[in-house]
Amino acid sequence: MRILIRSTVVALSMFAFHTSAPATVQHCHHDLLQQRTCGNRVVEVVFVLDTTGSMRQLISGAKQKIWSIANEIVENDANAIVRIGLIGFRDIGDAYVTKFFDLTEDIDALYGKLLAFQAKGGGDTPESVNQALHEAVSRASWTHWGGRNIRLVFLAGDSPPHMDYPHDVKYPRSMSLARHRGITVHTLQAGRNSMTKYIWKDIARRGGGIYAQIPQSGNVQVITTPYDEQIDQLQRQLESTVIPYGDRQLRESYRRKIETRRAAASPSSSADRAEYRANKHGKREVVTGGGDLLAEIAAGTVKPDALDDRKLPQEMRAASPAEREAIIARKAKQRAAVDKTLNGLLAKRARYLKEHSLKQRKPDAFDLVIRKTIKSAF
Repeated sequence: MRILIRSTVVALSMFAFHTSAPATVQHCHHDLLQQRTCGNRVVEVVFVLDTTGSMRQLISGAKQKIWSIANEIVENDANAIVRIGLIGFRDIGDAYVTKFFDLTEDIDALYGKLLAFQAKGGGDTPESVNQALHEAVSRASWTHWGGRNIRLVFLAGDSPPHMDYPHDVKYPRSMSLARHRGITVHTLQAGRNSMTKYIWKDIARRGGGIYAQIPQSGNVQVITTPYDEQIDQLQRQLESTVIPYGDRQLRESYRRKIETRRAAASPSSSADRAEYRANKHGKREVVTGGGDLLAEIAAGTVKPDALDDRKLPQEMRAASPAEREAIIARKAKQRAAVDKTLNGLLAKRARYLKEHSLKQRKPDAFDLVIRKTIKSAF
């Protein structure tokens, strides 16, 4: 058994696994998130998106670029803990007023929520901007520690808020709360509505952020490279190396995230996702959200000789300890080989994008404005 365990550890060390600097433990005992992230910068971003019918093209572009935006964070700090939240808003009388998805490190799950957004409704100009902003500032589970942490809100829309709703918390009060909590609020105005421009500028001023005007379409440019399809196929191979480890709910969540990605992600978006995983130090999960047994073993959070039968997939429960060790070692070896090929293709893709993006990029594009703003926060 000791020989098998040793071979498993050796196999796991074959695939690239980056570790962050040792976390300091002082002042890091208040809650589980603080304990786990202490010593690393936490970067938190909440997107507040108008999801009425006029925003259809911009929402479509956001779905294409969420991983590219996440990449901007880890390109500036590979050890950062990345947490992203999402709020879609419409107005009273529409199918919903707000849809709230809290800050999470499980970007694969959040990506699925974003893909489900459909731009519909609206019609009258004002929307429930005030409610959406107040939820972003007061309801999201922002960190409340760490001088290096970055907390950002991006409000994107084309219509001003209803200032006549008596029960709304108006944006000046929400912006005051945001400044008190160390949250910076940026505004991106789609289109040219003059009232929206006036209020969006005021929100950004009060929230300590920037105001940017972008085309109604969002101007998102998707650059397809000759490597995207192959990168997508390699990601599917990586997914086949995952041994889901956790309760039934976690294993089912893993399955849904894989199905969503395969069904809806474009090759370009899928390649951006692969780049995020390659750039980010720490636990190299194939799918975010926990439950990747190989990643847990490599991180030292699970010991291969002390597995909980209840957390294993059904097909591994009947296996002997020696058979389990052999399966884990084989999967780890497969992952290392795929990662090696994948990293080479990602490097080629990065060179291609650097060469071609200069010709196609539009500085007022939704994603580029956000990436530039995130970079300036470091």
